[in-house]
Amino acid sequence: MSDDLLRRLRVVDSIYTPFWAQKLMDEAADELERLARWKAEAISVLAAWDEVWWVAGRPGALGETRSASTLVEVMRLSGIVEAVDKRHHRAADICRGCGAHWPCGHHILIHPKDEVAR
Repeated sequence: MSDDLLRRLRVVDSIYTPFWAQKLMDEAADELERLARWKAEAISVLAAWDEVWWVAGRPGALGETRSASTLVEVMRLSGIVEAVDKRHHRAADICRGCGAHWPCGHHILIHPKDEVAR
């Protein structure tokens, strides 16, 4: 809630006419509804991040934030994927004509699937 709204709600009721008291209560109710919507959205987002943390294998030590430990785990896994990709590309860079690594004079590459079939 806004500080101004809280301050006005805490003022002694007798200084407000019924009209202004109702207006103040409506404003407070609107603010509470806005905060309830925000809370529901925040809970949904946090639940989704909780699921990501579980799928990542619940990384991190006691006291570490889940977001930081999940980020470290994702970066570690990305490094593994990158290394595997590099190895895969090297395996695919074999010339079909002479069997040497590309580039060579023939420029006929073997796809890894084709190599298994030979």
